Amino acid sequence: SEYTFPIPNTWIWCSLSQISKIITDGTHKTPTYVNDGIPFISIVNISSGIYDEKPKYITKVEHDSLITRCKPEKNDILLCRIGTLGKPFINTLPFDFSIFVSLALIKLVDIHFSNYVKFVLDSPNTNSYIDKVKVGGGTHTFKINIKDLSTFPIPIPPINEQSKIVDKIKYLFEKIDDLIY
Repeated sequence: SEYTFPIPNTWIWCSLSQISKIITDGTHKTPTYVNDGIPFISIVNISSGIYDEKPKYITKVEHDSLITRCKPEKNDILLCRIGTLGKPFINTLPFDFSIFVSLALIKLVDIHFSNYVKFVLDSPNTNSYIDKVKVGGGTHTFKINIKDLSTFPIPIPPINEQSKIVDKIKYLFEKIDDLIY
């Protein structure tokens, strides 16, 4: 595919679905909002890549119903799939929440891959793939279908190399931040 490239022979190419237990999206029905309750997160809360502290809320009863199909847990990846496309967010939030249709939920087979996969999903290669597979335009908001997300090719190095790559990227981002701020 045009989104694969030569990789070391200790690495393998696989699709996002091959390293995931579940790839789904949040509820397609707008819930009934309440003043206080369980946070209900949509794209506006994470599109910057960090959590925005102003969610809407739903009742525990509605939350319990929604999580039978889609239950975000620690180290799952949330990915913006409608409007703001492709921004990944690793769930480190210390509370339960439900999500709206605008977010994809990716449960990896091995949570040790989370940081590495987040960086792959936040790369120019992924942005090019998303530009090709996105649907919509004109009067319709762009979106990524779950099936297209599932087929995205991911280069997987051995776990120790993944850790080194993640550490190096984090280090470089810190250096960039030091230069900017």
